[in-house]
Amino acid sequence: MKRVLGAAVVVMAASACAITPWPHAVNLAPMVRGTIERAGEPLANAPVRVATGADDDACAGATSETATDSDGAFTAEPVTELRTAVVAKAFGFFPWSLCYRDGDKWTALLTRSEYALVDSGPTGLRVVRCDISRAIEEKCDLRSQGQ
Repeated sequence: MKRVLGAAVVVMAASACAITPWPHAVNLAPMVRGTIERAGEPLANAPVRVATGADDDACAGATSETATDSDGAFTAEPVTELRTAVVAKAFGFFPWSLCYRDGDKWTALLTRSEYALVDSGPTGLRVVRCDISRAIEEKCDLRSQGQ
């Protein structure tokens, strides 16, 4: 009985000293809000995705999906993952892409890699304004809020 009680006290004390609760949700990609247009005209009802990417496809991996409204506006929730390990003060890179569906394929509009705490990931809101008719590879202007 004393061993069980002693083990319980040790576990509770260790839990109280942890930086993040266990288990906890980690953002793999941030919340993204913005507009998509084509040469100044809103891109209405377009499927939009924030993705963590894969080796050969920036629009693959874990995703959060939504669609633009009639004004080309959208809000994509963060891509999250449930973690059971607690890491104290470690940093890592979190790659993510903003993509839209063009016919039957996903096309990357913006690709980023953010350096953040591994036990929280990229936080805050990213606000974008995208124009798919731009001649350059990155089709969006990006600003961060709430980091």
